[in-house]
Amino acid sequence: MKILFLTLIITIMSCTMSFSQRTCGTELDLEQIRKNEPERFRHIMEIEKFISEHIPNENQRIIDPNGTIIIPVVVHILHDGSTVGSKFNPAMLTVQTQINVLNQDYNRLNADRTRTPDVFQGVAASMDIEFRLACIDPNGNPTTGVTRKNVGNREFTTTTNEVANGIKFNSTGGQDAWDTNKYLNIWVCKLSGISLGYTQSIDKYLTNPNTDGVVINTTNFGYDGIVQAPHERGRTATHEVGHWMGLRHIWGGDEKTCSDDDFVNDTPVQYYYNDVCRPSSSCGNEPNGDMFMNFMDYTPDACMNLFTEGQKARARANFMNVGVRASFANGNFNLSEVSSSRSCSSLTVSLRNQSCLPVT
Repeated sequence: MKILFLTLIITIMSCTMSFSQRTCGTELDLEQIRKNEPERFRHIMEIEKFISEHIPNENQRIIDPNGTIIIPVVVHILHDGSTVGSKFNPAMLTVQTQINVLNQDYNRLNADRTRTPDVFQGVAASMDIEFRLACIDPNGNPTTGVTRKNVGNREFTTTTNEVANGIKFNSTGGQDAWDTNKYLNIWVCKLSGISLGYTQSIDKYLTNPNTDGVVINTTNFGYDGIVQAPHERGRTATHEVGHWMGLRHIWGGDEKTCSDDDFVNDTPVQYYYNDVCRPSSSCGNEPNGDMFMNFMDYTPDACMNLFTEGQKARARANFMNVGVRASFANGNFNLSEVSSSRSCSSLTVSLRNQSCLPVT
Protein backbone atom coordinates (compact mmCIF):
# COMPACT_ATOMS: atom_id res chain seq x y z
CA MET A 1 0.00 0.00 0.00
CA LYS A 2 1.27 3.48 -0.76
CA ILE A 3 0.36 4.74 2.70
CA LEU A 4 -0.65 2.04 5.16
CA PHE A 5 -2.29 2.27 8.54
CA LEU A 6 -0.65 5.51 9.71
CA THR A 7 -2.77 7.23 7.09
CA LEU A 8 -5.76 4.92 7.27
CA ILE A 9 -7.84 7.61 9.01
CA ILE A 10 -9.27 8.95 5.81
CA THR A 11 -12.75 9.48 4.50
CA ILE A 12 -14.53 6.59 2.85
CA MET A 13 -17.92 6.90 1.38
CA SER A 14 -20.88 5.35 -0.36
CA CYS A 15 -21.17 7.02 -3.71
CA THR A 16 -23.85 9.25 -5.17
CA MET A 17 -23.25 11.21 -8.31
CA SER A 18 -24.73 13.95 -10.47
CA PHE A 19 -25.77 13.93 -14.08
CA SER A 20 -23.13 16.51 -14.99
CA GLN A 21 -20.38 15.09 -12.84
CA ARG A 22 -19.91 12.37 -10.28
CA THR A 23 -20.09 13.59 -6.70
CA CYS A 24 -20.56 11.89 -3.33
CA GLY A 25 -23.58 12.61 -1.19
CA THR A 26 -22.53 10.53 1.80
CA GLU A 27 -19.16 11.06 3.43
CA LEU A 28 -18.04 8.60 6.08
CA ASP A 29 -15.22 10.21 8.02
CA LEU A 30 -13.12 7.51 9.65
CA GLU A 31 -11.87 9.87 12.33
CA GLN A 32 -15.46 10.61 13.34
CA ILE A 33 -16.30 6.91 13.17
CA ARG A 34 -13.33 6.21 15.44
CA LYS A 35 -14.65 8.70 17.99
CA ASN A 36 -18.37 8.01 17.76
CA GLU A 37 -18.66 4.40 16.53
CA PRO A 38 -15.71 2.52 18.02
CA GLU A 39 -17.12 -0.93 17.23
CA ARG A 40 -17.65 -0.07 13.58
CA PHE A 41 -14.19 1.50 13.43
CA ARG A 42 -12.70 -1.71 14.82
CA HIS A 43 -14.49 -3.69 12.13
CA ILE A 44 -13.18 -1.41 9.38
CA MET A 45 -9.66 -1.88 10.69
CA GLU A 46 -10.15 -5.65 10.71
CA ILE A 47 -11.22 -5.59 7.06
CA GLU A 48 -8.17 -3.53 6.10
CA LYS A 49 -5.87 -5.84 8.03
CA PHE A 50 -7.41 -8.88 6.35
CA ILE A 51 -7.03 -7.38 2.88
CA SER A 52 -3.40 -6.39 3.46
CA GLU A 53 -2.54 -9.89 4.71
CA HIS A 54 -4.33 -11.81 1.96
CA ILE A 55 -3.61 -9.85 -1.18
CA PRO A 56 -0.41 -11.85 -1.90
CA ASN A 57 -2.36 -15.13 -1.65
CA GLU A 58 -5.60 -14.27 -3.41
CA ASN A 59 -5.10 -16.88 -6.12
CA GLN A 60 -5.55 -19.59 -3.49
CA ARG A 61 -9.30 -18.96 -3.59
CA ILE A 62 -10.84 -19.79 -6.94
CA ILE A 63 -14.14 -21.33 -7.91
CA ASP A 64 -13.35 -22.76 -11.30
CA PRO A 65 -10.19 -23.96 -13.06
CA ASN A 66 -9.78 -20.56 -14.70
CA GLY A 67 -9.81 -18.76 -11.35
CA THR A 68 -13.01 -16.91 -12.19
CA ILE A 69 -15.23 -15.62 -9.41
CA ILE A 70 -18.83 -15.86 -10.57
CA ILE A 71 -21.37 -13.42 -9.11
CA PRO A 72 -25.11 -14.21 -9.26
CA VAL A 73 -27.01 -10.96 -9.87
CA VAL A 74 -30.61 -9.97 -9.25
CA VAL A 75 -31.90 -6.66 -10.60
CA HIS A 76 -34.87 -5.09 -8.79
CA ILE A 77 -36.65 -2.60 -11.05
CA LEU A 78 -38.87 -0.11 -9.23
CA HIS A 79 -40.84 1.50 -12.04
CA ASP A 80 -43.63 4.03 -12.62
CA GLY A 81 -46.25 1.68 -14.00
CA SER A 82 -45.28 2.16 -17.62
CA THR A 83 -45.00 -0.83 -19.92
CA VAL A 84 -41.76 -2.77 -19.95
CA GLY A 85 -39.24 -1.02 -22.16
CA SER A 86 -40.66 2.47 -21.81
CA LYS A 87 -39.93 5.38 -19.49
CA PHE A 88 -38.72 4.11 -16.12
CA ASN A 89 -39.31 0.40 -16.68
CA PRO A 90 -36.16 -0.84 -18.47
CA ALA A 91 -36.54 -3.69 -20.92
CA MET A 92 -34.79 -7.02 -20.46
CA LEU A 93 -32.46 -5.95 -23.26
CA THR A 94 -31.36 -2.97 -21.17
CA VAL A 95 -30.67 -5.24 -18.22
CA GLN A 96 -28.71 -7.46 -20.58
CA THR A 97 -26.59 -4.53 -21.77
CA GLN A 98 -25.70 -3.68 -18.19
CA ILE A 99 -24.58 -7.22 -17.44
CA ASN A 100 -22.58 -7.09 -20.66
CA VAL A 101 -20.85 -3.89 -19.57
CA LEU A 102 -19.97 -5.34 -16.16
CA ASN A 103 -18.48 -8.46 -17.75
CA GLN A 104 -16.53 -6.46 -20.28
CA ASP A 105 -15.17 -3.94 -17.78
CA TYR A 106 -14.23 -6.48 -15.11
CA ASN A 107 -12.51 -8.75 -17.62
CA ARG A 108 -10.79 -6.07 -19.70
CA LEU A 109 -12.85 -6.95 -22.74
CA ASN A 110 -14.17 -3.40 -23.08
CA ALA A 111 -13.57 -2.05 -26.58
CA ASP A 112 -12.17 1.23 -25.23
CA ARG A 113 -9.36 -0.55 -23.35
CA THR A 114 -7.16 0.53 -26.26
CA ARG A 115 -7.52 4.09 -25.01
CA THR A 116 -5.63 3.33 -21.81
CA PRO A 117 -2.45 5.48 -21.96
CA ASP A 118 0.73 3.55 -22.69
CA VAL A 119 2.17 4.44 -19.27
CA PHE A 120 -0.68 2.51 -17.57
CA GLN A 121 -1.06 -0.41 -19.97
CA GLY A 122 1.36 -2.48 -17.88
CA VAL A 123 -0.84 -2.35 -14.76
CA ALA A 124 -4.24 -2.65 -16.47
CA ALA A 125 -5.94 -5.84 -15.30
CA SER A 126 -8.69 -8.32 -15.96
CA MET A 127 -10.26 -9.03 -12.57
CA ASP A 128 -11.49 -12.45 -13.70
CA ILE A 129 -14.91 -11.77 -12.22
CA GLU A 130 -18.03 -12.83 -14.10
CA PHE A 131 -21.58 -11.58 -13.54
CA ARG A 132 -24.60 -13.72 -14.37
CA LEU A 133 -28.28 -13.07 -13.90
CA ALA A 134 -29.44 -15.72 -11.45
CA CYS A 135 -31.79 -18.42 -12.76
CA ILE A 136 -32.99 -19.69 -9.39
CA ASP A 137 -34.63 -17.39 -6.82
CA PRO A 138 -34.24 -17.75 -3.03
CA ASN A 139 -37.21 -20.15 -2.95
CA GLY A 140 -35.70 -22.45 -5.54
CA ASN A 141 -37.97 -21.31 -8.37
CA PRO A 142 -36.83 -20.39 -11.89
CA THR A 143 -36.28 -16.69 -12.43
CA THR A 144 -35.03 -14.29 -15.09
CA GLY A 145 -32.89 -12.60 -12.42
CA VAL A 146 -35.12 -9.52 -12.61
CA THR A 147 -37.96 -8.38 -10.35
CA ARG A 148 -40.34 -5.54 -11.18
CA LYS A 149 -42.52 -3.45 -8.89
CA ASN A 150 -44.84 -0.57 -9.71
CA VAL A 151 -44.11 2.28 -7.30
CA GLY A 152 -46.01 4.93 -9.25
CA ASN A 153 -44.33 8.29 -9.62
CA ARG A 154 -42.29 7.88 -6.47
CA GLU A 155 -38.76 9.22 -6.42
CA PHE A 156 -36.47 7.65 -3.86
CA THR A 157 -33.92 9.60 -1.87
CA THR A 158 -30.22 8.80 -1.78
CA THR A 159 -29.71 8.83 1.97
CA THR A 160 -27.83 5.76 3.14
CA ASN A 161 -30.38 5.46 5.95
CA GLU A 162 -32.05 2.57 4.18
CA VAL A 163 -35.20 2.66 6.31
CA ALA A 164 -35.64 6.34 5.49
CA ASN A 165 -35.22 6.09 1.74
CA GLY A 166 -37.38 2.99 1.44
CA ILE A 167 -35.72 1.45 -1.62
CA LYS A 168 -34.73 -1.86 -0.09
CA PHE A 169 -37.85 -2.89 1.85
CA ASN A 170 -41.30 -4.04 0.74
CA SER A 171 -42.70 -2.50 3.91
CA THR A 172 -41.58 0.99 2.87
CA GLY A 173 -42.64 0.75 -0.75
CA GLY A 174 -39.44 -0.70 -2.16
CA GLN A 175 -38.24 -4.25 -2.77
CA ASP A 176 -36.69 -6.62 -0.24
CA ALA A 177 -33.20 -7.86 -1.05
CA TRP A 178 -32.64 -11.45 -2.04
CA ASP A 179 -30.17 -13.22 0.23
CA THR A 180 -27.17 -10.87 0.08
CA ASN A 181 -24.94 -13.76 1.06
CA LYS A 182 -25.67 -15.35 -2.31
CA TYR A 183 -26.73 -12.58 -4.69
CA LEU A 184 -25.46 -9.19 -5.72
CA ASN A 185 -28.62 -7.09 -5.44
CA ILE A 186 -28.93 -4.11 -7.79
CA TRP A 187 -31.89 -1.78 -7.32
CA VAL A 188 -32.87 0.36 -10.32
CA CYS A 189 -35.20 3.24 -9.58
CA LYS A 190 -35.88 6.92 -10.07
CA LEU A 191 -33.70 8.83 -7.64
CA SER A 192 -34.55 12.33 -6.50
CA GLY A 193 -32.24 15.24 -7.20
CA ILE A 194 -29.18 14.75 -9.38
CA SER A 195 -27.89 11.45 -8.06
CA LEU A 196 -26.75 8.53 -10.19
CA GLY A 197 -26.57 5.93 -7.44
CA TYR A 198 -24.75 4.69 -4.35
CA THR A 199 -23.43 1.58 -2.62
CA GLN A 200 -23.65 0.50 0.99
CA SER A 201 -20.18 0.55 2.49
CA ILE A 202 -18.68 -2.94 2.60
CA ASP A 203 -17.96 -2.68 6.33
CA LYS A 204 -21.72 -2.56 7.05
CA TYR A 205 -22.39 -6.01 5.65
CA LEU A 206 -22.22 -7.89 8.97
CA THR A 207 -24.49 -5.45 10.80
CA ASN A 208 -26.81 -4.58 7.89
CA PRO A 209 -26.87 -7.58 5.53
CA ASN A 210 -30.43 -6.95 4.34
CA THR A 211 -29.49 -3.62 2.78
CA ASP A 212 -26.27 -4.73 1.11
CA GLY A 213 -26.01 -3.92 -2.57
CA VAL A 214 -26.04 -1.22 -5.22
CA VAL A 215 -28.63 1.39 -6.18
CA ILE A 216 -28.60 2.89 -9.69
CA ASN A 217 -30.74 5.69 -11.15
CA THR A 218 -32.83 4.34 -14.02
CA THR A 219 -31.45 6.93 -16.44
CA ASN A 220 -27.90 5.70 -15.83
CA PHE A 221 -28.53 1.96 -15.96
CA GLY A 222 -27.46 -0.04 -18.97
CA TYR A 223 -26.41 1.03 -22.42
CA ASP A 224 -29.72 1.84 -24.15
CA GLY A 225 -33.22 3.02 -23.39
CA ILE A 226 -33.42 6.38 -21.61
CA VAL A 227 -29.84 6.55 -20.38
CA GLN A 228 -28.43 10.07 -20.23
CA ALA A 229 -25.01 11.33 -21.22
CA PRO A 230 -22.31 11.73 -20.06
CA HIS A 231 -23.01 8.67 -17.90
CA GLU A 232 -24.81 6.56 -20.47
CA ARG A 233 -22.49 3.58 -20.98
CA GLY A 234 -23.22 1.51 -17.88
CA ARG A 235 -20.12 2.65 -16.00
CA THR A 236 -22.15 3.89 -13.01
CA ALA A 237 -22.76 0.23 -12.17
CA THR A 238 -19.11 -0.63 -12.89
CA HIS A 239 -18.02 2.06 -10.41
CA GLU A 240 -20.58 1.17 -7.75
CA VAL A 241 -19.95 -2.59 -7.95
CA GLY A 242 -16.28 -1.69 -7.40
CA HIS A 243 -17.32 -0.16 -4.08
CA TRP A 244 -19.36 -3.31 -3.32
CA MET A 245 -16.14 -5.29 -3.76
CA GLY A 246 -14.25 -3.00 -1.39
CA LEU A 247 -12.56 -0.62 -3.81
CA ARG A 248 -12.21 3.01 -2.82
CA HIS A 249 -12.16 6.13 -4.88
CA ILE A 250 -8.81 6.43 -6.59
CA TRP A 251 -7.96 9.65 -4.72
CA GLY A 252 -8.72 8.06 -1.36
CA GLY A 253 -10.85 10.23 0.92
CA ASP A 254 -13.01 13.29 0.51
CA GLU A 255 -10.35 15.83 1.40
CA LYS A 256 -8.41 17.76 -1.22
CA THR A 257 -4.97 16.52 -0.31
CA CYS A 258 -2.16 14.42 -1.73
CA SER A 259 -1.77 12.53 1.56
CA ASP A 260 -4.94 10.43 1.19
CA ASP A 261 -4.78 7.09 -0.53
CA ASP A 262 -6.90 4.25 -1.93
CA PHE A 263 -4.45 1.65 -0.53
CA VAL A 264 -3.52 0.38 -3.97
CA ASN A 265 0.12 0.47 -5.00
CA ASP A 266 -0.26 0.97 -8.71
CA THR A 267 -2.77 3.84 -8.73
CA PRO A 268 -0.96 7.20 -8.54
CA VAL A 269 -1.76 9.48 -5.62
CA GLN A 270 -4.01 12.32 -6.76
CA TYR A 271 -5.29 15.48 -5.11
CA TYR A 272 -9.02 14.97 -5.71
CA TYR A 273 -11.36 13.52 -8.28
CA ASN A 274 -11.23 14.22 -12.00
CA ASP A 275 -14.58 15.02 -13.62
CA VAL A 276 -13.35 15.81 -17.13
CA CYS A 277 -11.59 13.59 -19.62
CA ARG A 278 -8.19 15.20 -19.98
CA PRO A 279 -4.71 14.49 -18.61
CA SER A 280 -3.78 16.05 -15.30
CA SER A 281 -1.03 15.71 -12.74
CA SER A 282 -2.44 16.84 -9.43
CA CYS A 283 0.20 15.61 -6.99
CA GLY A 284 3.41 16.04 -8.91
CA ASN A 285 3.13 12.49 -10.25
CA GLU A 286 4.82 13.32 -13.52
CA PRO A 287 5.53 12.00 -16.06
CA ASN A 288 2.57 9.61 -15.80
CA GLY A 289 0.04 11.98 -14.24
CA ASP A 290 -3.32 11.08 -12.69
CA MET A 291 -5.03 7.84 -13.66
CA PHE A 292 -8.15 9.79 -14.62
CA MET A 293 -9.40 6.93 -16.82
CA ASN A 294 -9.74 4.54 -13.85
CA PHE A 295 -13.23 3.20 -13.18
CA MET A 296 -12.98 4.48 -9.60
CA ASP A 297 -12.45 8.12 -10.59
CA TYR A 298 -15.34 10.47 -11.51
CA THR A 299 -14.73 11.03 -15.21
CA PRO A 300 -17.56 10.53 -17.74
CA ASP A 301 -18.37 7.01 -18.89
CA ALA A 302 -16.65 7.46 -22.25
CA CYS A 303 -13.37 8.26 -20.47
CA MET A 304 -13.24 5.30 -18.06
CA ASN A 305 -11.48 2.15 -19.27
CA LEU A 306 -9.44 0.27 -16.63
CA PHE A 307 -8.96 -1.37 -13.28
CA THR A 308 -5.39 -2.09 -12.15
CA GLU A 309 -3.63 -5.22 -10.93
CA GLY A 310 -3.57 -3.69 -7.45
CA GLN A 311 -7.31 -3.06 -7.51
CA LYS A 312 -7.84 -6.62 -8.71
CA ALA A 313 -5.83 -8.00 -5.80
CA ARG A 314 -7.69 -5.82 -3.29
CA ALA A 315 -11.13 -6.74 -4.63
CA ARG A 316 -10.46 -10.48 -4.91
CA ALA A 317 -9.00 -10.60 -1.39
CA ASN A 318 -12.50 -9.91 -0.06
CA PHE A 319 -13.71 -13.16 -1.67
CA MET A 320 -11.16 -15.30 0.16
CA ASN A 321 -12.01 -17.53 3.09
CA VAL A 322 -13.60 -15.43 5.90
CA GLY A 323 -13.44 -12.32 3.69
CA VAL A 324 -16.54 -10.13 3.52
CA ARG A 325 -17.58 -11.64 0.17
CA ALA A 326 -16.27 -15.16 0.83
CA SER A 327 -19.73 -16.73 0.48
CA PHE A 328 -19.57 -16.08 -3.26
CA ALA A 329 -16.54 -18.36 -3.54
CA ASN A 330 -17.36 -20.91 -0.86
CA GLY A 331 -19.78 -23.23 -2.64
CA ASN A 332 -23.10 -21.38 -2.72
CA PHE A 333 -23.53 -22.98 -6.12
CA ASN A 334 -22.16 -25.93 -7.99
CA LEU A 335 -21.59 -25.53 -11.72
CA SER A 336 -21.74 -29.31 -12.13
CA GLU A 337 -25.40 -29.18 -11.10
CA VAL A 338 -26.40 -27.00 -14.03
CA SER A 339 -28.79 -28.84 -16.34
CA SER A 340 -30.53 -27.94 -19.58
CA SER A 341 -33.82 -27.65 -17.72
CA ARG A 342 -32.35 -24.76 -15.77
CA SER A 343 -30.80 -23.12 -18.80
CA CYS A 344 -31.50 -19.44 -19.39
CA SER A 345 -28.97 -18.85 -22.12
CA SER A 346 -31.04 -16.10 -23.69
CA LEU A 347 -31.00 -14.17 -20.44
CA THR A 348 -27.60 -14.93 -19.00
CA VAL A 349 -24.31 -13.36 -19.98
CA SER A 350 -21.41 -15.72 -19.48
CA LEU A 351 -17.88 -15.35 -20.73
CA ARG A 352 -17.28 -19.10 -20.81
CA ASN A 353 -20.63 -20.78 -21.31
CA GLN A 354 -24.31 -20.01 -21.70
CA SER A 355 -25.69 -22.08 -18.84
CA CYS A 356 -27.60 -20.55 -16.00
CA LEU A 357 -26.31 -20.15 -12.47
CA PRO A 358 -28.35 -21.95 -9.78
CA VAL A 359 -27.89 -20.55 -6.29
CA THR A 360 -28.34 -23.17 -3.57
